[in-house]
Amino acid sequence: RGALGVLFGSLLAARLGCVTPIQIDGISMLPTLRPGQYAIADRTAYWFHPPRRGDIVCVSTGHEYLAKRVIGLPGETVELRAGTLRVNGRPEREPYARPARLWNVAPGRLAPGVFAVLGDNREVAPCQQTLAR
Repeated sequence: RGALGVLFGSLLAARLGCVTPIQIDGISMLPTLRPGQYAIADRTAYWFHPPRRGDIVCVSTGHEYLAKRVIGLPGETVELRAGTLRVNGRPEREPYARPARLWNVAPGRLAPGVFAVLGDNREVAPCQQTLAR
């Protein structure tokens, strides 16, 4: 009975547009998410609070959805120095990330309502990752 209820609830939530199933395509979120793995994007997750640093979010490019990690919040200054994330000039602890020592992104201040996101697997070439703002 319990499994049937969960299945029914999941189907209803998907039908109402509250959740979107996505399939992970690519290696930018390794080791957290693997290529071919399925995940559910909850469209109601931020109705009551904004995204927080460390959250995994689903970003739409217009033709696909990408899973990324929130690394910067509106109004913050974000940079990557020798692969280390720095927020407002201070190093940020990211136990889930695979840092890439060659990455350097100059400091930039995020505008109101703008979040910075990045994949966990920063060992891939910088051209395969984007610091989306």
